[in-house]
Amino acid sequence: MRPILFEIPLPEWMPWDALPVRGYGAMLALGFLLAILMAAWRARRESENPDHMYNMGMLALVGGILGARVMDVMAHSADYPGWTRGLNVFEGLHWTYAAIGLAVGAVLSLVELLPGSQGRGRQRWIAAGAWGAVAALVAGRAGFILAARYAAEAKGLTGALLPYHGFVEAMKITSGGLTVMGGLLLATAMVVPYILWMRYRWGVNPLKICDIVAPSLALGLAFGRMGCLLNGCCFGAPSDLPWCHTWPAHSIPYGHYLAQGFKVMPPIHPAQVYAIVNALLLLAVLHLAGRWKRRHGVLLGAFFGLYGLSRFLLEMIRAGEPTTSLGGLTVWQVTSLAIAAAAGVYLLILPKLPMSDLLWNPPLRNGPSATKKPRP
Repeated sequence: MRPILFEIPLPEWMPWDALPVRGYGAMLALGFLLAILMAAWRARRESENPDHMYNMGMLALVGGILGARVMDVMAHSADYPGWTRGLNVFEGLHWTYAAIGLAVGAVLSLVELLPGSQGRGRQRWIAAGAWGAVAALVAGRAGFILAARYAAEAKGLTGALLPYHGFVEAMKITSGGLTVMGGLLLATAMVVPYILWMRYRWGVNPLKICDIVAPSLALGLAFGRMGCLLNGCCFGAPSDLPWCHTWPAHSIPYGHYLAQGFKVMPPIHPAQVYAIVNALLLLAVLHLAGRWKRRHGVLLGAFFGLYGLSRFLLEMIRAGEPTTSLGGLTVWQVTSLAIAAAAGVYLLILPKLPMSDLLWNPPLRNGPSATKKPRP
């Protein structure tokens, strides 16, 4: 356990003495970087443009962080009362902030710094408008919330009495945790539209791209669990097996079991290590299976199916997770079963999809070839 790896000294004129580099965040960043590099390497082997992987990586980064935080907040919603109110853009926007967001989003798209902005002609302006609208909503809502809180502070209100307190606390990653499954699901959801757009714009086979990315998902999971091990979260249940261990005072597991009535810290399963091994095994299976696959898209289904089943089993030896009324299953066990079931349905219908054929070629559109590569 090492929540803080090291600290970076800061100049005396800054309000902080040092900047802590947290183990969890460092592992997430390293895992994300290696996952993108691995996807780009696999894309080159499959004669696909690796630039697609970098564009998808930007979307996955945003979706991964948001999804991981939002699902953790949803699982512990009692700690963040009224947090959904901050998402209601119809309640009000700060139009100055919205205008700034619109301009920044559009400019970043026009200079091709955002995913999907590498088009030409009308497509380029559509992408600029879409990114500008998204940035305007985010910035406008953020400005509205900040203005409301500043006005309340001027009246002497503090802490939980400030408006949107639950939402602000929910957005603070440092005030709570991240859920790997939530990050995985939202990152996937944000990448799918880009993959479909790749199919339309360049004639890329979406299922082939999904198979290229699938092993990278397992690699990212492995580093995410390494972060959990350093942080002390996602810990196991008590056990007397010889490889079980205790945690030091002031750690997350130590505090949990003392709150449960234990006078001393009991030996517990190294659940994070189990999860790391599981993710690395998934990585090896998916990477090797790609050599013998008979259809595009099968690796993606195999990843979600195997991950859903293995996560369901790993939850049995974890502690401190919220439960449901469904036979005492945890929230993540129910979610894991849903993911595994969806993967099973997907694999059943996969043979009926023309794009799953290894010999499938995209139909050419009028004008330039659909297989044209994006500009680096």
